[in-house]
Amino acid sequence: MYGEEARMKKIRTLLAFEGRRMLTSKSTLIYVIIYFISYIISVIFFQLYGSDGSVLTEASAQSFPIQHLQAGILFTGTFIAIYVAQITRQERTQSTIKLILLRPVSRLQYYISKILSIAFFSMLLTLIQITVGYLVGMLFFGWHGTLVFGDIVTSGLTGVGITFLSGVAFAFAYFAFGMLMMLLSEFLPRLIDCAAVGIVILLIGQYAEVLPSIRPYVLVHQMLFFHQDIFEMSAVYNLRSAIVILAYCLACSFAGYYVFRHEDLSV
Repeated sequence: MYGEEARMKKIRTLLAFEGRRMLTSKSTLIYVIIYFISYIISVIFFQLYGSDGSVLTEASAQSFPIQHLQAGILFTGTFIAIYVAQITRQERTQSTIKLILLRPVSRLQYYISKILSIAFFSMLLTLIQITVGYLVGMLFFGWHGTLVFGDIVTSGLTGVGITFLSGVAFAFAYFAFGMLMMLLSEFLPRLIDCAAVGIVILLIGQYAEVLPSIRPYVLVHQMLFFHQDIFEMSAVYNLRSAIVILAYCLACSFAGYYVFRHEDLSV
């Protein structure tokens, strides 16, 4: 029992270290600024061209965050790829992994802390998008109106709840992408390589939309639609989608740990 508590304490210590670094890094501030600017551009196009020039269909802060989740796939996916590279490859190339490994931790504990960090970062990015979305929506449109998302039309706290529930599904799919990038980062020497491969996967993955037979099993499809499908598709369809996402998470995490366990960590 004591040994298990000690192992969990080490994982919590590593996670706390990563969390502080994540929340205080310049990268996180840059992500906030990028989302803020992109949302303002979306407002400008909406005011000029209506829904034909923007993902917005409703001039209301209640609709703003949830309608922009899908549109941010390239930004969000790239940010996750960069973050994964920062906590894996960059720690090696800059030798900052030594600071972490000064603690007596096993490779498994270290690896689990990275998985949890990616999960936390996925949720943080989602929260940033929703928060900035509400802020920009309030600045330009006010709170009046309704939440319009697919076939859903509602308002008030119900709309806020739907937005955050959609955000949870959104973060889940992007966490799976983070696990995929963590596996691939084991074979990519530089941060820029990880970011480039992530972008290529996101772009190519969207072409799977023209193949109805395979697209439900393509991770990029789930990144695009899972947060919307949970409200519009059947329970069986959504269960299958959740299993697909979970399968990506498990397969990439186990494969990634296998590679990491046999990797030379000397720096």
